[in-house]
Amino acid sequence: MPHFVALWTKPETDVEGFEEHYRTTHTEIVHRWTGFKSVQTLRTPNSPFGDPAYHLVTIIELEDLGEGLNSEAAKEALDDAKQLQEKHGTTMTVLTGDDL
Repeated sequence: MPHFVALWTKPETDVEGFEEHYRTTHTEIVHRWTGFKSVQTLRTPNSPFGDPAYHLVTIIELEDLGEGLNSEAAKEALDDAKQLQEKHGTTMTVLTGDDL
């Protein structure tokens, strides 16, 4: 099953505002992606190896990666992600993958 993974660094400003927007607005957009199956978001406040590289890790399961990423909702999510990065001083790294 294809997966889309978004890795978010800790926001420089208004962590609570970032998380609230992500949990409500951004995640709701993701639910509308074509072929959406599930989404799981993890907050990673600490690590046994020092400061974690990422603040949020989101894993989205899709029926078809190409269809999902080319949907209008995925384009809307990308626009929203850009706004989140600009407003809160965070960055997003994206990975894709399949079950092993």
